[in-house]
Amino acid sequence: LRAERGPDVMPLCHIVDQHTFRGIGHLLGEDSGGSFADRFRMLFEKCTGCNPRLADLSGFESRPEVSLARFAQGLCLNMALQQSRKVLPVISEGVHVNLELDTGVLPAAVGPLPVTLAGRKPKEAETEGSQKSKKRKKEDAEKVDKPQVVGKRGKRDLLVLLGLRCPEDEVVMQKPVRATRDLFGELTDQERAAAVQQARSQSHRLQSPLLPGLKTASFNGQVGQWMVDGQTWTKLLKDGVKLKVPLVSSPFWCPASKCCLTPERMAQLLRDDAAVAEAMNVTGVGMVPEAQQLVISMSSAVPHGTSLRAVALLRQQYSTIAMPTPSLQGTADGVGLAAYEGDWWVYRFLVLISRVMPVALRPSMPPNFQVLNPILLRILEKWIMEGVQQGTSSSPQGGLEGSHWKDQKLWKEMESHASLKLMEHQREAIDRMMERDQELKCGGHFLIMDTGHGKTVTSLLYAYRWLCLHGRNVA
Repeated sequence: LRAERGPDVMPLCHIVDQHTFRGIGHLLGEDSGGSFADRFRMLFEKCTGCNPRLADLSGFESRPEVSLARFAQGLCLNMALQQSRKVLPVISEGVHVNLELDTGVLPAAVGPLPVTLAGRKPKEAETEGSQKSKKRKKEDAEKVDKPQVVGKRGKRDLLVLLGLRCPEDEVVMQKPVRATRDLFGELTDQERAAAVQQARSQSHRLQSPLLPGLKTASFNGQVGQWMVDGQTWTKLLKDGVKLKVPLVSSPFWCPASKCCLTPERMAQLLRDDAAVAEAMNVTGVGMVPEAQQLVISMSSAVPHGTSLRAVALLRQQYSTIAMPTPSLQGTADGVGLAAYEGDWWVYRFLVLISRVMPVALRPSMPPNFQVLNPILLRILEKWIMEGVQQGTSSSPQGGLEGSHWKDQKLWKEMESHASLKLMEHQREAIDRMMERDQELKCGGHFLIMDTGHGKTVTSLLYAYRWLCLHGRNVA
């Protein structure tokens, strides 16, 4: 029998919980629980699990936990139904912003360049001066009956990669195959030179969201440089990518002075459901006035882990930003990145950031975002990192009790021991990564070493040195 006080109509959003939209846990407020498991349990046991035909629901909608749920359910439902959003009015033609390009943009835009050279016999390969270790020579001698350097038709298929720091420092390698082999050492200097010459003799199509409107890369032998649509890559690096961005109206919570957001005020904003809802229900073609100062201020005022997690999610993304979601039980689902406790603050922080620059990214179904302009997203990422560094330098204690990374006993012992044991190529790799961090403000590194050459210890030591420079205190 139907309960006497049951509602005649149940809100459509009542069907929305973790079973339909897993990202709802990122929208629930602070009092919903300290883990995703607690949040999902509260949502089901206190709200969506109630059967309106049987339970006594008098005063149901006024219950605090139901109010928390209705806020998150409503926003998820709006996204699912693709409700129209308010278009922010343009208040000015805008300002110019500039993206400093990383030197690795051109090699990434061109990609590996396939070239084909005439084949050579296995014994010739042994006598042409290729630099091999004694161990490799012995292995090659044992494999004399199974030559790996010659293709089926007597041709060699190679790849040419433009230099990461200087595109003219090309790297030549064999095409990767399933069988284990030395992709670099089995090539002679003559073969490398021939492969580079062949790659330089052709024009190559560019594919990069960071180089809009640019189509081809080619090598100009007269100036000895790679060109992009007739311009030297050196000049493009110097000029960067310039865009003019319109200005749109600011949110109601925006302070009069964009540089005065305190940690206390930022904590209030992250808990402000009205600010989050307003940011999720608008769209625009620009950014708010003094957006750079506001983003830096916001990023320096939130907890260090929140801003760093946000930057990590933005990096290397060009179409969508998908935050990790937990399983139905609120635990790691075993697929992709894990969703951590406190990720709801990271999500809310990014939602507020999207309101400052809606032309760069917009919230989609929680906890995801749509990237509208990859170039502006890279600029936004840079501003957030400036706020991270500003917050680190202005708050020695970082809001935590404990010592700094460089004073941690176990890590110091590891660094001291590893520094004595590092091989030359490991030292060089760490130094180059630290250099790129300092000079180029790059968003990350690719560390490529053969099996057994020490990628793990190299990465650990680099990470520790980075934390000594940029990390806050640890307990």
